[in-house]
Amino acid sequence: MSLISHALSHAGRLWRRDDATGRAAPRASERRDPLETLAGPPEVVETSPVVADEVKYTTCYMCACRCGIKVHLKDGKIRYIEGNKDHPVNRGVLCGKGSAGIMQQYSPAKLRKPLLRTGERGSGEFKEIEWDEAMRLAVEWLGEIRRTDPRKLA
Repeated sequence: MSLISHALSHAGRLWRRDDATGRAAPRASERRDPLETLAGPPEVVETSPVVADEVKYTTCYMCACRCGIKVHLKDGKIRYIEGNKDHPVNRGVLCGKGSAGIMQQYSPAKLRKPLLRTGERGSGEFKEIEWDEAMRLAVEWLGEIRRTDPRKLA
């Protein structure tokens, strides 16, 4: 604290010295705060950098609330997720889960294709298959149930 008070008193002496030399004292509008004088020119900080070239409006699927979100995209990739102030559910407020949705989208554990079990049930052995093959298998399995007892489909 003594360092700041010493610096302020020194800055005050500089202003008084200017007055003592006969030069006109600076007007109140031209005077700078002593701390600003010591700190130097003000630093310009960009508080709203452009993070995206496109914004998509949708809802969050991280929980059952379905809050409104704005997803900022740059070069087709998600860069930022924020709450939508115009959405009636959350009115712009977004929880930690919603904000973390970007991590779910780019997780290395995210499934890319359908999986077909290759080992015994519970063994955790799967192989990736194409969507056409997955749809063919589902139609085959469900078709058999539909032919034998359609009530089991419900």
